[in-house]
Parts: sequence; C-alpha cells; structure tokens
Amino acid sequence: MKAEYVKCDSSNPVFIENCRLLDEDLDRRVGKEIQRDKYNKYNQIDKIRECIVVYADGKPVGGGAIRAYDAKRTELKRVFVRPEYQGRGIGTQLVKRLLSWAADLDYESVILETGELLKESCHVYKKLGFKIIPNYGPYVNMPESLCMERKLCKLRAFEDKDIDLFREWLYREHVAKWYIHPDSWLDEISKRHTEYSFVKHFIVEKGGKPVGFCQFYDYALGGETWHGDREIASAYSIDYMIGEVDCLRQGLGTSIVRELLEKIRSTTDAKIVIVQPEPENTASRNTLLSAGLCYDEQNDVFFIEF
Repeated sequence: MKAEYVKCDSSNPVFIENCRLLDEDLDRRVGKEIQRDKYNKYNQIDKIRECIVVYADGKPVGGGAIRAYDAKRTELKRVFVRPEYQGRGIGTQLVKRLLSWAADLDYESVILETGELLKESCHVYKKLGFKIIPNYGPYVNMPESLCMERKLCKLRAFEDKDIDLFREWLYREHVAKWYIHPDSWLDEISKRHTEYSFVKHFIVEKGGKPVGFCQFYDYALGGETWHGDREIASAYSIDYMIGEVDCLRQGLGTSIVRELLEKIRSTTDAKIVIVQPEPENTASRNTLLSAGLCYDEQNDVFFIEF
C-alpha cells in the first residue's frame, strides 16, 4: 500500500467528506455517552488553511488539520482515518506531518481535545509525545473532554553563522557542567565538513529562534567504547543541549530527542540508537525515557530499536 499525504485547505471536497465520516464515526462510538451537539461549534471547518488529506493507492482514506489557537499554539483538528485503513500507521504518519507543518510555521506547541472513550486516538497521541494538560478554552467545563499538548521544535543544519552563539552556549553554567571540553566541541564544529562529516549537526529552533544544539552520528565511526556488550552494527548515538535558560524545564528536551530519532529513522539505515548520559545527569536520563528510550541497566545505556 502506497500512502500519499497532500496539503490543502478546508475547501477541499475530500477533506470535507472525511470530516463528515468522522462525525458519523463519533456518533456511532460515543454518541450514547456524550451529548455531541455541544461540540459542533468548536469543530467548524471553514477557513482552515492547513489541512492534509491522505490517499492510499489513489483512494481517499483520511485527513486532518491544524488551526491557529493563539500566537504560540496551534490546535490539531478533525484527524480521522477511515476504519478499513486503521491500524496501518497512516494516522501516526498523518499527525507527524501536521506536527512538522506546525513547527515550520514557528508554533511552539500543538494542543488538542479528545476524549478518554477514544482509546485508540489517545494511544496514538501519547505515543507521539502529547501530554495531558488541564482542559483549555471551551473545554474547561466539559469533564468528558481530555486535552493534550505536544511541545514543538525544528531542527536545521548547523551553519557558520551559528558558531558564536554555540560558543556562548558552551560556556553557560547549565551547559558547561556537562560539555566539559568546549574547545573540543568547537573544533569538531569547525571540521564538520571534513574530519567529522559523519556527524550530522543541527541547531534547534523554537518559535523561529535558535535555542539549542543537537547531533547524531554512526556510533562505530565515533571510536567510542561505552556500549558494553551491546551489538553496535547499524547503531547510532545522539547528543543535545538546550542553550537558552528560559527554555529549560519545558519539555523541550523530549521534543529534541524525538526529532533526532525521526531524522535518524528517515535518513539512515540505523537499527538502534544508544545513548549514555552521565549517571548524575538525572534530567537527561529522564528526558530519554520520556522520549521512548529504554534503559539497559547492565550496560548503563539507553536505547531504542527501529
């Protein structure tokens, strides 16, 4: 099955029909438990500019959208994959594309409203890093609603213009504690097109502004030996930092790791990603777990397999 994801707006007939099928499906599944009429005014689809419709082997099978909620947040709306095509990863890929689109538009997070009765949807959203938040806006007094948020960031290739800011970050107290050899990092960056070309370096942007740094690399080419007895064929590793103090403790680290994993998954032949933060770096270790990695206690290594 070949799936195609096509950007459009809410005037697209396929998107409109998909929304109609979504409403029918919701009426069938939860209509007896929830008075759905009160949600109608919050699900209007007129004038939505960022929509995606999905085709499988040329047939329309799903769709979804994002709609601006405020200057920093956009809302995930009307996501639905037709029942006969569910369970094939289409919904996950659809939401990933909408998240990427939101990041490209410089939103800082995506919010959504769903319901605990919609267990499959909740599972997909949680798998993609959405966290439950207090009900917002019109859903504050709707206890049957469940609201979630996913912090966003965007990775772009490191450029020469970023070196001065990168140097500044390396010497900030919260970074220097873990990046203890700043000159080595600066040397690596200066040789990123030659000696260290096997490493892919990125600047992290939030809301269109640079706020951090990250990278991934083929572990075997890095010459490191901390993997213990784990197999390192097709193994990759990552490093990341949040440079701006006001971006700490906001869930951004988890978003960075998730974006790195997606980059590795989509651009390399990696079968596994392994990471070994310092034992005392509790924040980083918790971030890796939050991003979906598992902990190998015997080797003191965090890992995720593709």
